[in-house]
Amino acid sequence: MDRSFEGTVRVWDASTGAEVAKLEGHGGVVTSVAWSGEGEGARLASGGDNGTVRVWDASTGAEVAKLEGHRGPVTSVTWSGEGEGARLASGGYDGTVRVWDASTGAEVAKLEGQSGRVMSVAWSGEGEGARLASVPPIKEARAELATLKARMQRDPTFLLSPEEALAQKAHASAQLAASEAAVLELRLRGTERERELEEVERGLVVEIQKLGATVAARDNSLAERDAELDAKDEQMAAQVRQVVAACTEQLTSMDEQLTSKDEQLTSKDAEIAWLKRRLDAK
Repeated sequence: MDRSFEGTVRVWDASTGAEVAKLEGHGGVVTSVAWSGEGEGARLASGGDNGTVRVWDASTGAEVAKLEGHRGPVTSVTWSGEGEGARLASGGYDGTVRVWDASTGAEVAKLEGQSGRVMSVAWSGEGEGARLASVPPIKEARAELATLKARMQRDPTFLLSPEEALAQKAHASAQLAASEAAVLELRLRGTERERELEEVERGLVVEIQKLGATVAARDNSLAERDAELDAKDEQMAAQVRQVVAACTEQLTSMDEQLTSKDEQLTSKDAEIAWLKRRLDAK
């Protein structure tokens, strides 16, 4: 299968390289092609820059349906399912994604909301519950990605189904309740711990007060002892002064007595000298 600027879609035998079919009808550039099914009954969808989507019978090369509605080039086509009930999605420059009933050619849905061109579309799943994604050009995709991230930060559940969102919110509520219970328990434990610390603190205050009283009593006792020692020191000093005064008085008296004795001896010496001279004269 090939897409080209000549407005044709060519189907090739991958084993031999031979051209199996040449599908003409777009009348302009073919921008996207997609298979549905294999072998007999396989279908091929193609999108062109003239805004049309065409469905082909891959076995006969006949055009099965011409799907019109895009107001600009079609950039991407993709199938969901095979055979009867298959859906075909297309995206284009007009910023819309259109879903088609491939059997009837009827437009089933027109998805609007993406700003700018749609560059690619892709299915996830089939039938009920199937989802469809679309991608803008790189520059616009970056801006939309930033917006998407910001929205996810505000509401992480907006991409989920209602059931998934409810389940996640229930889980988050349960986690919140468990966290609140844990916080409450920690607070209770903290309160008990505070009470224990207060009791210990009160005990320490009492012990410190007792120790202070003991130290004060010891200080008072030491002060009294110091006073007693000072009084005894004063008494001893007075006694020493008295002894010194008495000794000094005795020494003074003895000095006077010695001086008197010296005078007497001097007088005796004078008398002896006089007598000796008398004797020598005779």
